[in-house]
Amino acid sequence: MVDEMVALYSNGTWDLVSLPPSKSIVGCHWVYTVKVGPDGQVDRLKARLVAKGYTQIYGCDYGDTFSPVAKIAFVRLFLSMAAMCHWPFYQLDIKNAFLHGELLEEVYMEQPLGFVAQGESSLVCKLRRSLYEDRGHTQIVGYTDADWAGSPSNWRSTSRYCVFIGGNLISWKNKKQDVVARSSVETEYRAMALATCELIWLRQLLQELRFGKDEQIKLVCDNQATLHIASNPVFHERTKHIEVDCHFIREKIASECVATSFVNSNDQLANIFTKSLRGPRIKYICNKLGAYDIYALA
Repeated sequence: MVDEMVALYSNGTWDLVSLPPSKSIVGCHWVYTVKVGPDGQVDRLKARLVAKGYTQIYGCDYGDTFSPVAKIAFVRLFLSMAAMCHWPFYQLDIKNAFLHGELLEEVYMEQPLGFVAQGESSLVCKLRRSLYEDRGHTQIVGYTDADWAGSPSNWRSTSRYCVFIGGNLISWKNKKQDVVARSSVETEYRAMALATCELIWLRQLLQELRFGKDEQIKLVCDNQATLHIASNPVFHERTKHIEVDCHFIREKIASECVATSFVNSNDQLANIFTKSLRGPRIKYICNKLGAYDIYALA
């Protein structure tokens, strides 16, 4: 408890002030945890001072809250960058990490029991901070595929894609489409639009990190009709209802941000996500994806 209070004081977590007349006060209490080591033995005892945030009222004491968490695709991208550049990895732990966040709202908390400042028992804590509660080839390549009316309950199709950067699998997704498709071409096109959004986000992320060259994105599909629609500026009667996705992809192709490419169905890596494949095909695609059975005999 003493170590926790020292950390709170050193980080300037609060200021002792008089409670304004129009403000309410939030309570606090101690939470105790027993930390054990890898051998199951008690390593240390841990104490955390937490504010009773459940007593606050939404819209009055605080607004929308969220926790900024890194997208898993970014984590894989960073690992891929480190592997390509032979960067060393270091593991670290930030002590009292949650105490470094700035607090935007005005929150007043009672002084912790047992640590009330002498002669200032009438004052409250105005919180200032949160209280717990050769770089190689970096072209982005996306493989996209879809089934047609694969769902037996509502006949909706499923889009899937997988994204490679520098030959490393970074991101993949399997998502049921929101509408019923009238043809296999429509399902493939909607899958291309879904994958294009992910590809563009990864490209912008690389640009922000100033990593690699600003290369054209490569989008690979095994449907010739879909690729023809993507490069054809004329809408036809059977594709007018997917006009939004058509305009989106064509705009990216016209700006030379994305380049489409055909791949034979036997080499379509995205097939593994929804199609039933035999053993040799599964092993072949898993090898291309860089996925290996760590329990297999050498």
